[in-house]
Amino acid sequence: MDSAIIGLIGVILGASIQYIYMIRAEKRKKHLEKKAQVYTDFVELAAGLPFEQPFFADPNYSYDKLIRYRSLIILIGSDIVISSVNKFFKSTKRYYYSKELFCDVIYAMRKDLIDDKYDKDTIKKLVFNILEESESKNKKN
Repeated sequence: MDSAIIGLIGVILGASIQYIYMIRAEKRKKHLEKKAQVYTDFVELAAGLPFEQPFFADPNYSYDKLIRYRSLIILIGSDIVISSVNKFFKSTKRYYYSKELFCDVIYAMRKDLIDDKYDKDTIKKLVFNILEESESKNKKN
């Protein structure tokens, strides 16, 4: 009888511990998914900024969404991402958004989410090429 009770307690305890770890893993997964979505949305919006040009407020651009995503990054982002985003926005003191600092933001986000194998220089080359291609297409239209 005693061994049956001990066995039952062991099964209940084991199931409880497994449930607690499952709940934690699910919360961690949802947090990572939300973080990835916020990072992606921020990069998508920030990619539309006038890089390396005199800064001006474009009435057609959604700055309020950019501020919203920046706030969400401050809320759920890692320290390195928050720091790189803040440096990116401080670059406007020179009256333009820096492509280099934008690439630093992308690098920090990739490092936070997937511990990326690419170094900063590779990320910068990839992003500069994409931005330059996009700018040349816009000039043709």
